[in-house]
Amino acid sequence: MSMDLTGITNKNEYYTNHYFSTVFEENTGAAISGWNAAAKESEEVRTPWSLLRQNARQYYRLHDKFVRSSMNLQMLVHIGTLADSYLKSLGFPE
Repeated sequence: MSMDLTGITNKNEYYTNHYFSTVFEENTGAAISGWNAAAKESEEVRTPWSLLRQNARQYYRLHDKFVRSSMNLQMLVHIGTLADSYLKSLGFPE
């Protein structure tokens, strides 16, 4: 089965089309399977895409607050917290 690569563009052809059609799917398949298995084994572990979905909900709530309020230090703290949660969801260390 072929992986859906919607949104991924081979810009400047750094990787070959062959890589995206064969090797990329094999390399990412193992990681995705591992994330799914870990999430099924424990309720504490979540997949990166579920964490990003959760962050998206927080983003819209904070965005509305930001639009309605004047710029203050508390808002900057919220923006920093949201950025940290996105980076953590993508696997970057705190």
